[in-house]
Amino acid sequence: SQRSFVRRPYLTPEEFNDFAERAQLDIFENNLHDYKQALIAGDSKNAALVKEKLSPFISEAQTVNASTGVVSGSPYYVINIYDISNGVYFEEVSIDYFNKVKAYSTTASGSKVYFPTSNPKHHIYYRKDTSTMVFHPTPTNNAQADFITYPNVPKWAYTIDGNTVSFDDSNDVNFQLHKSERGTLVNKIVELASISHREQGMADLALRNESTNVEDKIK
Repeated sequence: SQRSFVRRPYLTPEEFNDFAERAQLDIFENNLHDYKQALIAGDSKNAALVKEKLSPFISEAQTVNASTGVVSGSPYYVINIYDISNGVYFEEVSIDYFNKVKAYSTTASGSKVYFPTSNPKHHIYYRKDTSTMVFHPTPTNNAQADFITYPNVPKWAYTIDGNTVSFDDSNDVNFQLHKSERGTLVNKIVELASISHREQGMADLALRNESTNVEDKIK
């Protein structure tokens, strides 16, 4: 069956919450993608700029269990792992490279041992999953990690009394985005709402506004 749409100059709280969650997540995922790409490209300047946008989602110096490799908290993407007290900084590698290094350090001997299990020159790890790391060699002490957390779910909380809908600030959940993303957030919500209600003109306007917003940020 085809859904019937009635034009109206407002969104219900439930509609707003649906669009708000999707809009914030889109912005977050785009920024995280840009951050990863900047790191891969070795573009430290752009990585720093995008990292600033992601700052509301960053937790620092969270404990990494030396025995289990589990990062405490709720990591979504681990940025780096370190043990400042011992001057150790762990390098992330692929699982294939990790296994080759581990096998080599176990069988090689003499001056060719670049990854010995004791007093190594390099400390490496790979991601088993989002919150579990596998290290070589096993850290002697718990390490620390900086990581990006998953966004909260924004909520326009409300109560209903008869036919009256009232804002409920005691249960409200605000957006977590960086303040520089406010314009992008508004445009994204308008775009999603317009598409949902088949208001192509408003959707096009939101896209044009965002294009202008992006150009202004670049200048």
